Amino acid sequence: MAFNFAPERPALNFGPRHHARWSSRQFLLWPAWAYRVVAPRVRQRKLNVLQRAIMGLCRAGVPRVDSIAEHLSVHTDLVAFILSELGGLGYLDQHGLPTEHGARVLEDDSFETQEMVAGYVFQDPWSGDLWPRFVESLDYCELEFNESGFPSVLLGTTGKPRRYRTFPVLPRARLSPSTPSAAAVVQAVAQHRKGLRFKDADDRDDETLGNFVASGVQISRVSFVEEEPQAVFLLTYLYVPESDAGATDWYACDPFGLGQSVRLRRRVEAVMHDVPGLFGVVNQLVGETLHAGYENQQRWLATIQLQAGLEIDRRLTVGFRTHRAFDQMLELEAARQEMRSLGRDCPERKINEVLRAGVKVLEAVFSSIAVTHPLGDIWKRVYVSRVDRRTGRQHLAQQQDRSVYAATYEGAFRSLGFAAPIPEAFLNVKPGQVRSVSEYRDSWRLRPLVTATALLAQRDPTHPLSRAAARSPDLIGAIDEIADAGGGAGHANADSVAPQLAEQHADKVYDVVSVLLDLDEARSDSPRESTGGSHEYE
Repeated sequence: MAFNFAPERPALNFGPRHHARWSSRQFLLWPAWAYRVVAPRVRQRKLNVLQRAIMGLCRAGVPRVDSIAEHLSVHTDLVAFILSELGGLGYLDQHGLPTEHGARVLEDDSFETQEMVAGYVFQDPWSGDLWPRFVESLDYCELEFNESGFPSVLLGTTGKPRRYRTFPVLPRARLSPSTPSAAAVVQAVAQHRKGLRFKDADDRDDETLGNFVASGVQISRVSFVEEEPQAVFLLTYLYVPESDAGATDWYACDPFGLGQSVRLRRRVEAVMHDVPGLFGVVNQLVGETLHAGYENQQRWLATIQLQAGLEIDRRLTVGFRTHRAFDQMLELEAARQEMRSLGRDCPERKINEVLRAGVKVLEAVFSSIAVTHPLGDIWKRVYVSRVDRRTGRQHLAQQQDRSVYAATYEGAFRSLGFAAPIPEAFLNVKPGQVRSVSEYRDSWRLRPLVTATALLAQRDPTHPLSRAAARSPDLIGAIDEIADAGGGAGHANADSVAPQLAEQHADKVYDVVSVLLDLDEARSDSPRESTGGSHEYE
């Protein structure tokens, strides 16, 4: 069934809000499909798997360290540590038995979810992706239409309503919704709950808020109340913050009241030239300066892209243009060229783009290595054989003992020749993440991808990572630093990064790529004399 979004469709107001005082703003009605669903109210567990198992054994009268270790097939030192940890949390008493509080926590954690909740999830009509948001009721807002059919939203009180001219974003074509999967619904519920705790965090990257993996029970309990979604508009607005420097960068509000939304801004940028009038709205918002300078800005961006491409050619040779990581490297270098061009006026978000792009480059490089050297079933090295007590069938399960899989990872890295100590973040990679990057090529997460590659390279001395370790034993530390910088960029509570450090970060990415692809000789001529002119930040 195709939907035609018309201005008369219901409009919803969930209280969009800005992150800073604005000098100008423009209300939008953003189209979405609203699905009414019943889903589990996802919550975060207080106990991990081992804590829950040990608490259960203590409740059953098995409080001794050696007995618990034998039941769970784990080391006694690990059991002793967890018992001490549970005691410190007030979950176990001095006799190793659950306290009243601990018993309640264990009982609550034993349930897969809490109660079911009815509500709505919202789907983008262009991409079909769900917004990472969930609401239990629809908050409608009142619209008025002038003689020409243009809407205004009525805000304020009933006695003193305030009217704001509102631009309805109307897709050109009649679009057909695609019912989202139950897993996507659970994911949206989980991300919304986490988003409430991280308001104003940068929402462009899901890893900023962490990833949630829905269980089979949670997914099976999702149901759709109505077969067809409802076409609605989400009230939001674009705005330009006040600035003493005269900056005209614009922002978009999360329609669900969680502060600024990079996700929505990207959607606006993606469709503004296809939706009649939308580019004009953005143009008018930032003023005549942008309108007069749009063509100059396009030429400037084209120059930036040209300089970035030439710099990549010089640093990694022209042949790198055919590599699958070229687009990601171009994104990094273009962001760096922009950062240099803006100098002392460079906004923090541009610096963060450089940091995040470095992670994407390495993900693309390791993914390309996995194409020529498939990871296959390497994940089985950190899985163990288990027997289903009910059916008697054998199956593979994740190794739960962190000391065991960490030792496996460390052994692989050390045997390749990487210098000790191996960064803890690699030793903390979960076996399930190793399996995910091994089985799904679109699952690009840097540390699990590097770890899985190391497990494979340990068995193949001709593997690119084996040769890279021989050339640069400190390479794994550099990769870890790049992952740390990229992962921290954009967090609401992250410290600001100086442009000089972003420059060093980009150079480090070049160095790592050069070693991984054995391009050192091609880059031997003045690797630090880059194109693009001077770049003063102070």
